Amino acid sequence: MKNTKIRQEDGSNLMSYQAHLFVALTIGFIGTIFCISLYQMNKVKQAQIFLFLTIGMMAFWMFVATGYLL
Repeated sequence: MKNTKIRQEDGSNLMSYQAHLFVALTIGFIGTIFCISLYQMNKVKQAQIFLFLTIGMMAFWMFVATGYLL
């Protein structure tokens, strides 16, 4: 199986696990702010869909980050 991880010349990973966690939390924070604004505009259906997509993006990003632990 081919190793698809991006590595620097010294063999270390390009992004640390903490950097991935920061990106996932940033996605969640921005998504939550956007969902709150959609709820305030009474666009409940769109807010629910966007909340689901935000959680999905955060979960996928952390799934990618777990590759550094394995």
